[in-house]
Amino acid sequence: MKLFAGAVGAMVLAGLTITPVATAEPVREACSAPAVGEDFQRRAPESMGVDPAALHDALAYASARLRFSIQVVRDNCLIGEGQYNQYSVDQQWQLFSATKGIVSLVAGAAWDQGKLDLDAPIGTYLPEGMGDEAHRAITVRQLLTQTSGLLESLPLEALTLGNDPSLPRQAMSLPIVREPGTDFQYSQRAADLVAYVVGQAVGEDIQAFAQRELFGPIGIAEGSYNWSRDRSGNTYGYAHMFMQPKDFAKIGALLASAGVWNGQRVLSSEYITKLGESSPQNGCYSLLLWTNAGDTCVGPAFPIEEVVGHRMIPSAPADLFALNGAMHQNVFVMPNLGMSVTWTGLEASQSTSSNPANSELYHEFFRILMRGVDDANVPDPGPFMPGPTLSRTPGDMFDLRVLESGIAPK
Repeated sequence: MKLFAGAVGAMVLAGLTITPVATAEPVREACSAPAVGEDFQRRAPESMGVDPAALHDALAYASARLRFSIQVVRDNCLIGEGQYNQYSVDQQWQLFSATKGIVSLVAGAAWDQGKLDLDAPIGTYLPEGMGDEAHRAITVRQLLTQTSGLLESLPLEALTLGNDPSLPRQAMSLPIVREPGTDFQYSQRAADLVAYVVGQAVGEDIQAFAQRELFGPIGIAEGSYNWSRDRSGNTYGYAHMFMQPKDFAKIGALLASAGVWNGQRVLSSEYITKLGESSPQNGCYSLLLWTNAGDTCVGPAFPIEEVVGHRMIPSAPADLFALNGAMHQNVFVMPNLGMSVTWTGLEASQSTSSNPANSELYHEFFRILMRGVDDANVPDPGPFMPGPTLSRTPGDMFDLRVLESGIAPK
C-alpha cells in the first residue's frame, strides 16, 4: 500500500492545470465516464460553462490550503486540476470519515435491490441473540442519520484503533443514552454498525458486495484500494478506506450523474436524492453524508458540539451534498450543475472548527468558483465569517464506558 505523504513545506501556485482551449466544442457536451485504467477526458472549462480565470483562482486558493489533489469534473469531463495531481492522484490516501459516505452508497445499493429496509430495526438483520431488545430496535435509518442514541466519544472511540476486537460487538455494547431518533450525535461506532448490518442484509462480505455493485461498475479496480478491518475481519465503517484520489473522483462523478455510469444504472436516483435531503435532527446531515439543504448545522462533538445557524456552505448551491473526512478529504456533489469537486490533503484551513458550516476553506473556495459557473445562480454571501454558534460540551465526552466497550465488548 502506497500512501502519498507529499511535501508540506514552501508552497507555490505555479503548475495549476487548466486544459487549454482546443477546437470549438458545443457547450457542455458530456464526456464518456472512464473505465478501469482510464483517466477522465479533459475539456476546456469554458466549453463546459465555466470561466477559466475563476476556476484558476479557486484552484490556486485550494492549493494554498494544502490540497494535494484537486479534480473538478463536469458532465464526466475533467476541467480543472491541482498543481500536485501528477504526483498524488494514483497514490492511496486515507479518506478518514469520507469512508462513512462510501458505506452509505453501499447501503444504497442494497436498498435499491430490496435487500435493506432503511426503516427496519437492525435486529431484522443481526444474528439471533446479538444484542438486547433495545439495541436491536434501533433502525437502519437511525444509524445512518447519527440518531441511534448510542453513547459516543470521538477521542475514546479512536483509542482502540488497530486493536479493535469486534466493531459490531463494540457498538452493541455501548449504552443507549438518548431516545433513538431524537438527537444528532456524531458517532464512529454507528457507522461501523451500518457496515456490519449491510453485510448481513446482503448475505456476503460488504467489501465483496461493494466491489461488484459499486466500485467495479465505475472503473475502480479490485486491489487498487485498501479498506481496513478489525481483528475479527469486520470492515471499518467510520474511516480507514485508503483510495487513490483519481478513483475517489469517480464517486463524485457518479453522484453528479444521478447514479448512471456510461448508460448503466449503478445507484438509483431515489437514493441519491435522499443524500441531499437534511434529516429532521440536523439540517446539514443526511445518510452519513453532509448536505447544504438545511438552515441549521450541528457538528461533531469534537472538542465541542457547535450548532451553526446557517447552511453548511452559504457560497455553494443549496443542492450540494458531500462526503467529508478529517483534514478535509472531500467529494462535493452539485447535482443540478452536473459537477463535482474532489480533493485530498492535510489540515490548512484558517478555521479549526469541526463543524463544516464553519469552514473558511469551503466557503471561500466555492465563493470563488461559483463566480465563474455560468448557470450557478448562487448569490455572493460575502467573505467568510464564523457562523453564530450555540456550543455545548457533551458531558459524556470522556465517559470511560466507551473505552470499556472498545477493549472488552460484551
